[in-house]
Amino acid sequence: MNDFLAEERRSLTEKRKALASVFPTDSSIITSVEAQLLVTLMHAMRVCQQFSDGVDYVEGMLRKQLIAAIAKRSGPRTSAATWSFTSASC
Repeated sequence: MNDFLAEERRSLTEKRKALASVFPTDSSIITSVEAQLLVTLMHAMRVCQQFSDGVDYVEGMLRKQLIAAIAKRSGPRTSAATWSFTSASC
């Protein structure tokens, strides 16, 4: 995990250096500071979206496992009622 975070930091630093060489540092409308902020915020947005997608995937997997466990434990007659209750509450 530390290697992954180190690579993320390295690549963001590299991108910020590249932006600093392209955008001006004077009192222009868009300077390297704004460009670096935009790139960093866009990166954070992508990281948060990927985290959210991962949580959604795990929640879906756990939900399927729970439903399968309830169906296995309760039998076919009760599982239909459980399924309709579970679907209505989610």
